[in-house]
Amino acid sequence: MKNNLYQNELISSLCAVYEYKGKYLFEDFELQLELKEDIDRIRFFFDVDSTTATVMAVLLCEQIAGNKFNVNQTMKYLGYKTINYLEVSAQLNELKKKGWLVPNKSQYEVESMDDYYFSKEIMNAILLNDKKLLETIVPDNIIKAMFSIMKFFKNAMADADNEYLVEIVLDYVTHFRCFTVIDSVFKNELITNPEKAVLFFIMAYTTAGVDEFDLNYDLDKFCADPSFSYVFKNRVRSEKSILFKEEFLVFNEPFLADFSKVSLGDRLRDELEIMDSEVKPFKPKLSQVILPDVIIEKKLFFNEENQKQIDEVFQLTSDAYDAVMARFEEHGLQTGLTLLFHGAAGTGKTELVKQLAKQNNRVILIVDMSQLHNMFVGQSQRNIKQLFTEYKNAMKYYERTPILLFNEADAIISKRGVVEKSVDQMYNSVLNQLLQELEDFKGIFIATTNMLINIDTAFDRRMLYKLHFEKPNKETRLAILKQSFIDDVDEGLLVKASTDYSLTGGQIDNIKKRCLTEKLLFGTATSEPSKFISYIEQEINFRKNKSDKIGFA
Repeated sequence: MKNNLYQNELISSLCAVYEYKGKYLFEDFELQLELKEDIDRIRFFFDVDSTTATVMAVLLCEQIAGNKFNVNQTMKYLGYKTINYLEVSAQLNELKKKGWLVPNKSQYEVESMDDYYFSKEIMNAILLNDKKLLETIVPDNIIKAMFSIMKFFKNAMADADNEYLVEIVLDYVTHFRCFTVIDSVFKNELITNPEKAVLFFIMAYTTAGVDEFDLNYDLDKFCADPSFSYVFKNRVRSEKSILFKEEFLVFNEPFLADFSKVSLGDRLRDELEIMDSEVKPFKPKLSQVILPDVIIEKKLFFNEENQKQIDEVFQLTSDAYDAVMARFEEHGLQTGLTLLFHGAAGTGKTELVKQLAKQNNRVILIVDMSQLHNMFVGQSQRNIKQLFTEYKNAMKYYERTPILLFNEADAIISKRGVVEKSVDQMYNSVLNQLLQELEDFKGIFIATTNMLINIDTAFDRRMLYKLHFEKPNKETRLAILKQSFIDDVDEGLLVKASTDYSLTGGQIDNIKKRCLTEKLLFGTATSEPSKFISYIEQEINFRKNKSDKIGFA
């Protein structure tokens, strides 16, 4: 039976507490008595104390409304004191250990509790008012278990304050001791707890397809204290650790004992049923594979002049691609298709790449720009070479030429500067290496940027197509709005919105998500004109004080 949000007592209790977020609830005894039943329902559901339950109610409702976490401010508005903050922080840390609070992936580095949000498992449990959904689900096979552990590692390692990471990880993995291979590691007293955590990390990611690990880099994820890495390596070198002696792990270049090239040993690979095949699947390290089958087909709208150029790009990346490249070769030209998509944010650059791949059945290799930046020190040029080597391997592996996508490319191909210190020299070397790779490039390369002014001009010659993505004009905006809201919003209101507000396609998508969220959780009607317009104005005005209207008010 479909869950009825209006009859969901837990949501009602969360909303009831949220209504008093600025009323210094902790200082008003009568108000506490009035909300006692609601607070008790929340604390029993999450197994926390009343103070934490009250804070969670506010934070959960703020998250549903799309607002950022602010634990300190929430407690201040509730009238809590310093000692209460310490109590709540301790309990929120326990929620992190359970995986209920996960890091915000939009943050480059997680530094405080404000950089977290409640997981989708928590939100589903609330929507269905089912406490059982909060329990750790133990799958029926070891492969699925390893994927669950890998997901937990991803979230836990995003926290810069990872002093207790080993403890947190082992607490979580304990749930999976029903599997012999995991239980045997826990029972082995010759393996220290830090070594067990590292071993589980390698087991999980190997199951997901990672063949080689750089422990010089990965060990630093476990603890900010450099002694963690030192102690781990010293135990291995002194043979106090059995990880390598008994082949739980192996050096891929054993005579060098190179910690940058480590893999899972055969004894555990066999137990995890990880078998090497003659033809290994393509598993890149510096890019993410997006298959065309998983891309959702979407009709895109562009201004007329843009559309002509985009139609040509669709044709170029279709079956005609091979014939065009063959003609290039006949004329002694480099057989590579390189494109630069530039323009304002939200104008459809990245989505167009996805639709090109979807329509023409091509795989996308999207480069993790932040990962490249993180690894530049000491090995930046090698990483660029490795990235393009991965792409060449992808061309051999996939039947149709894949697309290599540098999304938000200004993060790496911005202008070179005058060399004043060693880091400048390193950065310029990276750019020079990338320029060289593009000079000889074969395949389909697409870079996107919102900041063309920052792109080094040396890349101009290496980009065959430069497409400027304009903000949609009134007619294009109306077409996008109709596609998104024609069943929910009066057409006259859509015409007014397209005329009065200079919205991009990305902003319209955000507004649609906001409408759907509030309709689902609070029953708010999207068709209500004032509400719909308020969503638009919140989207376009959050960085400024005045309206972004066109024409007369």
